[in-house]
Amino acid sequence: MTFFQHAMDDPKLSGIRSSADNFVIPRDLKFQVKWKDGDKENPRTWPIWYRSYIVAVMSLSTTIVYVCLVQCNCNRSS
Repeated sequence: MTFFQHAMDDPKLSGIRSSADNFVIPRDLKFQVKWKDGDKENPRTWPIWYRSYIVAVMSLSTTIVYVCLVQCNCNRSS
């Protein structure tokens, strides 16, 4: 029995299954994040304006880092 076949039979592990080739990517459930109802730290309960703000800040930060890296590489080639 292979590791992946064992993972399919282990009730403590869940995984992503593919019926085409009977392949399983195992995941240990002790690393699964669970939220209580009404938990303020759960991102799904955040207001839409706050989630949009987080996405905008991360996008702007990524863009700034990319532009700085491109500019740095252009200065080196000259």
